[in-house]
This record gives sequence, structure tokens and C-alpha cells, in this order.
Amino acid sequence: METTEQVKQIKRSFRLYMNGITSTSMRQKGLDYKINWGVSQIDLRHMAEQYGKDKVLAAALWQENIRECKILATLIMPTDDFTASEAMEWAATLLTVEMAEMVVFNLFQHMNEAEKLSLMLFENDDKLVRICAYNLV
Repeated sequence: METTEQVKQIKRSFRLYMNGITSTSMRQKGLDYKINWGVSQIDLRHMAEQYGKDKVLAAALWQENIRECKILATLIMPTDDFTASEAMEWAATLLTVEMAEMVVFNLFQHMNEAEKLSLMLFENDDKLVRICAYNLV
């Protein structure tokens, strides 16, 4: 299946796991995404297992300003094929503390270049990038 079609299919599947109460609560607390379905971490992990590790799909999902797409991207990106430079590009696009924590917990800490990445993250002045650095160390 083509990556664009996979992304569409994944986005449609979020409706099955939607939690409106969680989504509303997150929005009220300042987690501002274009779309936030309120899907739980457990459900996202189960979805990630279905797709396995897929760099192209992960990169496409990361481009979406949808909370669940971004978290799923951190779960399916293969860590052995993800460079510190690519990680810095992702870190530069972060918009929430939640996503800074998720990207480190699910992806950055498992990378071969995690130590190198931590130094690169610390050199950046952006608050969310620094949060990544502290969480990674």
C-alpha cells in the first residue's frame, strides 16, 4: 500500500479509539494540535505493532499536525536507521511538552546516536528542544 494511503487509513482508524473527554481535557490544558483524538498510549502502541518499523511511514506521520500521528511516528521509526541530524529536524518542529517527552521516551533514547544527539539538543536555545535534551540525559 502506498504511504499516502496508509496515512489516510491510520487517520481514519483513530475514530475507533477516540476519547472525547481526554481530548477536551488536553485542549483545555493547552495541548493545542490541529486534531487531537485523545487516543491512549496503549492503543497507539497496539497500532504501532500492526505497522512494524517503517521509516517512510513514520516520516509521513510526523508531518501531520495530529497528536496521534506524531506519537505513532515515534513508535514506528526504526531507531537503527534514524540519525541525530534527522532527530534534530524533528525536535525543531516540536510544539508541545507532551510531544517533546514522547519523542525522547519512544524514539531518541533508543537511537544508536543518542549520546551525540543529547549534545546537539543541549546546544539549541529552543525551550522544547532543551526539554528533549534534559529528558534524554
